[in-house]
Amino acid sequence: MAEILKDCCVPCKITLDELEALCCRERLCCQELNVSKVNVREYEVEFLSDYKRTKGEEFYFVKWKGFPESDNTWEPKRNLKCPKLMKLFHLDLDQVLKRQKRRGIPKRLDREAALIMVQKAKLRQSLHRWETHLNKTRNHPGRIYVTNEVDLDGPPKHFTYINNYKVGPGIVLNEMAVGCECKDCLKEPMNGCCPGASLHRMAYNHKGQVRIRPGQPIYECNSRCNCGPDCSNRVVQKGIQFDLCIFKTENGRGWGVRTLQHIKKNTFVMEYVGEGVFTLATFGPDQSSFPPLVLTFCAGTRRRPVRQSQGPTLEPGLGSGLVGERLVAGLLLAGPGRAKPERETRGHPPVGPPPAGGTMRDRSKEDWVADEGGDLSGPIPGCLGWL
Repeated sequence: MAEILKDCCVPCKITLDELEALCCRERLCCQELNVSKVNVREYEVEFLSDYKRTKGEEFYFVKWKGFPESDNTWEPKRNLKCPKLMKLFHLDLDQVLKRQKRRGIPKRLDREAALIMVQKAKLRQSLHRWETHLNKTRNHPGRIYVTNEVDLDGPPKHFTYINNYKVGPGIVLNEMAVGCECKDCLKEPMNGCCPGASLHRMAYNHKGQVRIRPGQPIYECNSRCNCGPDCSNRVVQKGIQFDLCIFKTENGRGWGVRTLQHIKKNTFVMEYVGEGVFTLATFGPDQSSFPPLVLTFCAGTRRRPVRQSQGPTLEPGLGSGLVGERLVAGLLLAGPGRAKPERETRGHPPVGPPPAGGTMRDRSKEDWVADEGGDLSGPIPGCLGWL
């Protein structure tokens, strides 16, 4: 019976943080939750939702962690020891007052401003929970951050972050039958290593940057190879190496991603991850539907969606190929001109048949970029069209 129940689990009705707050509220000590007689009367600030200035002293309306909003209290600034929450509060307040075209902080916030401050505080909590979930799900070194300084929209709905592909019904992917026997796959490849077995050259240089032409497949080492996980021919398998920030775009293009560090040209950034399906299942009988792709996040240049562009943005590393034992649809690499952290609109590129009457090389309205005013300003230079 114990073996059967070994992998069983049930959802928690309350989190450990909520349970800790409940113990403090009920004056109960719990060693496992680090609630003792010393800190049982200490209360944690969850967020600040309002502000006023009375007789030269600043007060904040405090939402206490583990307590309902009906127990919120006004507290003088001198009694609060939460500098980070205060900083976030004033950043949000500056944005609210700027939109109201008001200069300086008033002695007391009006009802509209106070309501927005509550909503922004709850939004920040929601995004933080999503950020925590993303980082628990990821299997790569690069960390993911989430922010929204534009509106009150929470995490995007109907979006699931995944790290690996999903195989549709009727599709079987066979494992690699052979592997290389190289001692050093980059310096001393035997018979061309794994790429040589498929009559291709090694895709990476000693810095892990792609050196083959765009569109050519990349064959990485697999589980049958003698080399280990640190092999120079396992770049994609090591996952995203850069910290990325998911943010809400200011020009109405939804959620985007920006890098938090410099990325050199031809450096691997991400791979497309989706569901492998048959062509009929992909486009449907009417040739109008899209495949159920779920993409991992990437980084790129401001105002340029994830498309095949030759500008200073992300470039496709291959059309299809084997990375270890995984069949991937495409890799995105840092393109030329990448010198500083920039941003990329999130979304999958146009997939399926081109617009009616067009060809696979025709540029559609989808391939045009909007300028700061929202007007279409022309096609993306070097755009290769529909995938």
